[in-house]
Amino acid sequence: MAQSGEGSPPAKRARLTFGETIEVLVGAGKRSFTVHKDVICSRSSFLKAACEQWMKERKPVELLDDEPHVFDLWLQCVYLQKPPAVENHAVTFELLYGTYILSDKLGDLRSANLVIDEIVRLNDKAKKLPSIEADALAWSGTPANSRLRVLLVDYFVLELNASTFESCISMMPVDMVVAIAKKFRFLKENNEHRKGKEVYWKRVSSQPKCHYHQHDDSHPSCAKSE
Repeated sequence: MAQSGEGSPPAKRARLTFGETIEVLVGAGKRSFTVHKDVICSRSSFLKAACEQWMKERKPVELLDDEPHVFDLWLQCVYLQKPPAVENHAVTFELLYGTYILSDKLGDLRSANLVIDEIVRLNDKAKKLPSIEADALAWSGTPANSRLRVLLVDYFVLELNASTFESCISMMPVDMVVAIAKKFRFLKENNEHRKGKEVYWKRVSSQPKCHYHQHDDSHPSCAKSE
């Protein structure tokens, strides 16, 4: 490890402060949340811009299209640096989907990556994702390049048997069916000489680390952050 020169000042590290707070109004009912400015402003350029607007006008940040209970789960990710705790297992996936979608919308890739890792972990534990209705809603709530969409496609291609998949098709958005069909075709065309079980019937948890993550200049890849 390189040594700093004698007399050189110690390296500065970013430090969060908890003195100043801002107000965030969430949902149609404008539920009020008081959060520490430095904590959420550091999460993304979108949130930094929102905080700067707060500093100029002292008007609350508004997220009126989002659900307060999902925002609360996102705050758990931000403050605790781990996936949100969801007590009711029956709705765990649905709430995690919602938390991922909000994290992605806010540009908070750290939280998005934490949550999608938890979705993968729970899928591996439960051996299934939630209902097709929840999967379809999650698909419809994400952009075309979403890593959550990549996860859902992999799940339907790699883990479901044919009869279960066929029973789900009628409840899927058309572009979801198309994406799954394209993945099937890609795997078939690029694995002509391999047995089916070598290509399919794999857990999504067997994918490389970082496979379902998002990264940018503020959120380095897993290898760089280790």
